[in-house]
Parts: sequence; C-alpha cells; structure tokens
Amino acid sequence: MRPALLLGTALAVSALATAAHAAPKQHVIDKLWVTPELGRVRMNAVAMLPAVSYDGVLPAEKSAEFEWMMKVKDAGYRWVSGATSRDRLRGVAGNDSILLANKEDVLAHERIDSLRAPGLCRMLRVNGLLTIRLDRAEQLSIQSDQQGRPTTTVQVHAALVDSTGRLVWSASGAQVTEGPELQASTAGAGGGGFNGLGPTAVTERNNAPEWSTAFQPMFLRWAPTFPPRTRLAGGEAAAIPASAPAAARADSSRH
Repeated sequence: MRPALLLGTALAVSALATAAHAAPKQHVIDKLWVTPELGRVRMNAVAMLPAVSYDGVLPAEKSAEFEWMMKVKDAGYRWVSGATSRDRLRGVAGNDSILLANKEDVLAHERIDSLRAPGLCRMLRVNGLLTIRLDRAEQLSIQSDQQGRPTTTVQVHAALVDSTGRLVWSASGAQVTEGPELQASTAGAGGGGFNGLGPTAVTERNNAPEWSTAFQPMFLRWAPTFPPRTRLAGGEAAAIPASAPAAARADSSRH
C-alpha cells in the first residue's frame, strides 16, 4: 500500500474515533409510539387488564395500575379498572383461567394477541384493552451495617389495542428512584459494627422508596402521548347511556 494511502486511511480512522468520542451515544429513557391512523380508530370504552410482572411483585403491579389510571383517567373514555376487569373475567370463567391466559399472553408478546382481543372486549363490554407489563420491579434497601442509597427500579411496557387487536399506542421505559444517603450503624469505641465483645447484629430495614415514586415520573412523561378520545374517529367523549347497566355507570363514575 502506498505511503499516501496509508496516511489517508490513518487520518480517516483517527477522525472517526474523534467524532465517536466527541458525540457519545445518548441513552434513550423511553420509547413511545402512536398509530398515525388515529382518525380511523373507533374506541370509547377501555378496560385496563390487571398488570403483570415476571416475578409476581403484586404491590408493584397494584401501584402501576393505580398510578397510570390517575394519569389517563381524564382522556375521555369510559374506563374499566384493573380490579373490575379481574372480577368480571373471574365471574365469566368461574376461576382464574382467563386471567392466567392474559398474563402469559402479555408476558410473551407485550400486549394481548389480536386473536384474543375481540373476545375479551365482548366479555368486558369495551372496545379497547390497556395492558401493563413490569419487566423489572426491584427494591434494594440499605441494612444497618451498610452505607449507601436505597433504590427502587422499575422497567415497564404498556400497550393499548382496539377491539380488533390493532395496536393504537405503546410505551416502554425505565425509572430508578433513590432514597437519601444512609450511614452504617456502629457501636462501641471500635466502630465498624463492633462493640468490643463481638460484631453488632445487622438490623433488617425496608427503606427503599415507595413504588409510586418510580412510576409517577415515568408515567408523567408518557401521559402526553396517550391518545385522548377526541383524537379518535367521532371525536366525542365517551358517554354512558341511561339504559346501560347500573354496574357500568358506577364503574365509570369511579374513574
């Protein structure tokens, strides 16, 4: 290879390395998507299915359901809460078989499969399904012999589909919330967890931030992208006719 060509290649590699160093790849916190065909979507009643997690962290699942509902409850739809959806599906099947099938579906595919969506919508008397999957739900406490910050970490995927199973909106992201810096407990002149007679007993502590402190800032970022009823076909807010069952009207009034 000619010296000039070698020099040119070396300069090109050097320039690429400098550019890569000067402009490091940015970390994307959230991935948000909305169908460009909102005007064709007909949806006025949405059921939130019970949130699911790989590790079965029930307190985190409950918190995610509540915090997300608080962010989107004024979007103009008639809502069926996660708790009401759970009760109705149990009543239809007489057991948890449908709930378990829903959980397996969402854990495997991030949302309800399009083949199952129409049947679920009929059972819940809605034309939209909202799912929440917790890919990670972890709380780390700082014990009495440790120093550091307790943390709560969540990683979430949410999706909205219509009664045909068509994806209308989706979001995914992660959030880490830290508590205050904590110091290790010491006793006696020796310090370091010893009192002169033996090591100080470690005290178990649950000081990780509440689940809600992780979900709230993330859902606050997501909420502006969630499509309100006014952007869908028809444009009007959902209304419960006077002839609707009392249970449906009561459920709507709670949300």
